[in-house]
Amino acid sequence: MRISSYLICLFISLALVADSALFQGYVMTFLRVQCDELIMQNVPEGLFATKLNDSDELVFTNYLRIDKVRLVNIGGNQIIQCDSYRFPEGITVMVSADGHTCEILGVPTTPQARTNGYVIARNKKGSSLAIVPISVNALVLRE
Repeated sequence: MRISSYLICLFISLALVADSALFQGYVMTFLRVQCDELIMQNVPEGLFATKLNDSDELVFTNYLRIDKVRLVNIGGNQIIQCDSYRFPEGITVMVSADGHTCEILGVPTTPQARTNGYVIARNKKGSSLAIVPISVNALVLRE
């Protein structure tokens, strides 16, 4: 199948030398379709999946609202789902409105020593795991 696709692409490329504009238009369309199919057959499925980078350590304070912390998708396609695991109480992760990032937000309710939280982003082509070191400091009130 692969060799026949290459031969078809080669044959059509040679046929482009023909003088007829109508023939060239037809051949160019056919060539694009055949070459696109050939590329898609040989490209790994995960190539267009999401890709989140690991995060630097995030340090929050108990009972103080978190401004949105964004984990940017540097992979393909838009994110359709973000899940979090091992995150402190009160902190959630959700897909941004534009679908390009996973956003960490909320109000942490319990102090926590540094632990690794995990964010999994998904799209139609696959998923990506990001490691997010998180700690929550206790709120200290001073007079």
